[in-house]
Amino acid sequence: MAVLTGRVSGADEAYFGYLLRQAREHNWRRKRKLRSFSSAQDWQAHTQAVRENFRLALGQFPERTPLNPQLVGILERDGYVVEKLLIESQPGFPVTVNLYRPPEITEPLPAVLNPLGHWADGKGEVVVQARGIGLARHGYVALVYDPIGQGERSQHWDRATNSNPMTSSTEQHAGACLPCWLVGQTVINHMVWDGVRMLDYLEMRTDVDSSRIGCTGASGGGTFTMFLTAFDDRIKAAVPVCSTATYERMHSKGQIGDPCQDPVGSYPNDMDMADLLMSRAPLPMQIMSTTYDFFPLIGARDVYADVLDCYTALGVPERANMVEPPAHHDYNQPMRESMYAWFNRWLKDEPEPVTEAPFSPETPETLWCTASGQAILSDRNETVVSLNERRAAELAPAIPEMAKRKAADSHRQDTREAARAVLAYDEVPAAGAMQTLGTQTIGGLQVEEVYFESEVDLPVPGLVFHPPSDGPHPAVVYVHELGKDAEAHENGIPAALARAGSKVFAMDLRGWGETRWNAQVVYRPDDAALLGTDSRLAYFGYFLGEWPLTQRVTDTIRCVDQIAEREDVETDRIAVLGQCGGGLVALHAAALDERIRAVAMLETLASYRHITRAGEYTVPASSFLPGVLLHYDLPSLVGALAPRTTEILNPVDAVCEPITEEEAEEVFSPSALMFKRLEAKKGLRVRARASRTEALAALVAWSQRG
Repeated sequence: MAVLTGRVSGADEAYFGYLLRQAREHNWRRKRKLRSFSSAQDWQAHTQAVRENFRLALGQFPERTPLNPQLVGILERDGYVVEKLLIESQPGFPVTVNLYRPPEITEPLPAVLNPLGHWADGKGEVVVQARGIGLARHGYVALVYDPIGQGERSQHWDRATNSNPMTSSTEQHAGACLPCWLVGQTVINHMVWDGVRMLDYLEMRTDVDSSRIGCTGASGGGTFTMFLTAFDDRIKAAVPVCSTATYERMHSKGQIGDPCQDPVGSYPNDMDMADLLMSRAPLPMQIMSTTYDFFPLIGARDVYADVLDCYTALGVPERANMVEPPAHHDYNQPMRESMYAWFNRWLKDEPEPVTEAPFSPETPETLWCTASGQAILSDRNETVVSLNERRAAELAPAIPEMAKRKAADSHRQDTREAARAVLAYDEVPAAGAMQTLGTQTIGGLQVEEVYFESEVDLPVPGLVFHPPSDGPHPAVVYVHELGKDAEAHENGIPAALARAGSKVFAMDLRGWGETRWNAQVVYRPDDAALLGTDSRLAYFGYFLGEWPLTQRVTDTIRCVDQIAEREDVETDRIAVLGQCGGGLVALHAAALDERIRAVAMLETLASYRHITRAGEYTVPASSFLPGVLLHYDLPSLVGALAPRTTEILNPVDAVCEPITEEEAEEVFSPSALMFKRLEAKKGLRVRARASRTEALAALVAWSQRG
């Protein structure tokens, strides 16, 4: 039911445009800041602040534990040797490693750490083998390792089909990252820590000169070259390849990658790529960006210009370099030869050009460090899933006993305050008042076509279903992650509630329904998929330090503001009903706004702990909140709504399958206890696996109770 078509242009780009405007404002402020620097001290203060902000953005790191390196095989080849190793970056969390070295070593050699890009075979890819072999033949110890979700380190595995259920490494990274958010962690943290522990291992080796360690990688490996170099002082020279461009240049093209490359708060905390690269100045840094890469070359040149300004101010412009090979997204032989020459210059004091000799690559299976080719199939192997669940179990706050009303009331208040803090909600009025654009009839009901601007140029369209009778009526705000059209028909939920006497505002919150983003770059057709359009806007929000759930809660509360001004609404009887992801919006909006006197959640996630415990989930990225489980879970927030009328219908698990009555009773037992202690036992109703007819009847009854 299009409300905006032909009336308000650009609705499908509005949410993306809103985020992009913010990104550009941050970028402009950052540019002005850099241009104001007048001394080396200014640059040094900036780079130190960048490193501190970067560490904070990554979250708390685990303790250093024994690496327990195991040499599981050796390949002796022409001019080099490959050691196959298993190294535990965390207890029971093995990293699969191929270490390339010369056959004979008479003195400690410089070493190069090689984080990898998004190649499915990880260290077994030919282009990856090539630089390991080339570095070893040129007198280096080269450590190449599989990142999380690649090669032998899949984090999800279907034992029935003996295959990976996630088809790409980017999906593996996104799938591992989102549950990390719930426990105040990031997948970048785990991946950076893998690299740090690989540096620890190199330091242990007697054949490595730990004062001469370089780092290089392409694509995602180039990103982690940047991350590791910014994080760890032991890296003394770096060559990031096919990975560098300003965030704003990439985001302007709709290039929003998976969250293993998205440090939270990058824009407001001045952590653009140039800032991270220059954070280790005057470390020798060569940026390699190809002329035909999908990363915008102009963005790489922007980065290099900033880095060169910094190095020039420090008096060492020769330590910053950029090369632009005529290639696509690659790390080909001429590019590798440029890398060898850079490391030779700064780690070996050998400035002469070098060439790469021909080599014979191995099959990926020959380079395996595990018998099956997957560490996850071994007897003792942690995954990011198991690490997240352990962290949740250790750090999640315990539910207090609440033996008396006073304790329950205190817990209710604490939980609501925690929700406000986790959401980082800021109460700001809508940019524009609700307008009526037209009317239509659905199932014999008058339906008003409305919209308001939640932000400037960010419309929130809706359909207002009017009851058959005149006079003020109770109001229900209805939000669904598929938009208002999901139920905008004569047998839909809004129509049923309107016939029962409620004025129903079925709204498309930002990015849903008519305002769904028409992405320039489509990775997956399913919006809610790990790399779908809705998810990628969520990742864009991480760069800005903002969460889509908070923004949609904001839209909902602004809608309540608009409704409270209408004469045809009983303003003391405003309710919110959310379906699927909309249920999380409704729950959080009610926790923040006392004007919402009743709440219903239909087919909504029952508990965030379902996700940390599951190997798979289909809950969209926009439903996640960073660190939420360190403060509360959804059942506690439901309890904090007491004594308001609250309906939980057909709650679902991590893969959006309905849970049983027994499971629902157990999950929502803290909610029931809260309502009981606050003398509102009848205010909460939980029902699992109701039929469509039963669910509609329950929602009608809820609307009349509220």
